Amino acid sequence: MIHIRVLASSLIILYIQMKNIFFFFSALSLSYTVSAQEIAKGIVFNDINKNGIFDKKERGIPNVSVSNGVEVVQTDARGHYKLPVDKDNIIFVIKPADYALPLSTANQPQFYYIHKPQGSPELTYKGVSPTGRLPKDINFGLTAQSESRDFSAFVFGDPQAYDMTEMDYFKRGIIDRISNKNAAVFGISLGDLVGNDLSLHPAYK
Repeated sequence: MIHIRVLASSLIILYIQMKNIFFFFSALSLSYTVSAQEIAKGIVFNDINKNGIFDKKERGIPNVSVSNGVEVVQTDARGHYKLPVDKDNIIFVIKPADYALPLSTANQPQFYYIHKPQGSPELTYKGVSPTGRLPKDINFGLTAQSESRDFSAFVFGDPQAYDMTEMDYFKRGIIDRISNKNAAVFGISLGDLVGNDLSLHPAYK
């Protein structure tokens, strides 16, 4: 009679009982618990011409924090970083003082790269498309700027609009009142942006 027990440490122990004599065997199994981790690497640099490309005349920025959502590392003297990644990580740079992040057409900061080779599961609302193989380099271009240590910011929580009528209430009741872009240097949306209709997200942006 053979009993197989798999432990959390992936140690497989076999007990063989034969004529009241016990033999003990152990073997280390790596196939279920250890997968080869890839390494994301790149450079955080001063994007002087704001083209998003690390050009020859541009220089890396030292001591900038970069994370994979678990570990946080800092760039070296030349702006380089390395981080381990699995099959579902967001690699992102943490904005340093006196540098600006690039913005999208919706005015949202572009400071991350999604690494999700298999994409999101198929649900009612589309998630992340498969991102494919890890790029050779994941670079982040920032732009030097002068920043005050005294500033204001907007923080939004739980607007949770359930339809376009409620979205209009939010716009006229809150957003239109703070339309002066000089009132704050940035804003943060904390979550519960809309109800169960995620098609409202573009209107929220």
